[in-house]
Amino acid sequence: YGPEEVKFKTLSTNFLERDLPKVMPALGLGAEPIPLWWTTDFILASPVGTPSEDEKWIVGEFNCSCVGISKCLAAYCQDS
Repeated sequence: YGPEEVKFKTLSTNFLERDLPKVMPALGLGAEPIPLWWTTDFILASPVGTPSEDEKWIVGEFNCSCVGISKCLAAYCQDS
C-alpha cells in the first residue's frame, strides 16, 4: 500500500498528527529530532469489522536505521 491508501487514512492521520509529536518525549528524547529514516510496525487491535475510522492500532516496534539503504551504513557514528 502507498502512503495515500484510503484504507489506512485514519491510522496515518492519527499517527502523523496526533501521536508522532509524543513519541520522542515519551522515550526521554524530547529535545532530539525524530530519526531521518525509520519504520514503524503497527498491529491492528480492533475486532474484525470495526470501521476504519474507529480502528485502534498498537505500535509493535520502531526500527531506526538506514532501512534498506546499504550505501548509508558507512555513515553511522564512529569514534574516528
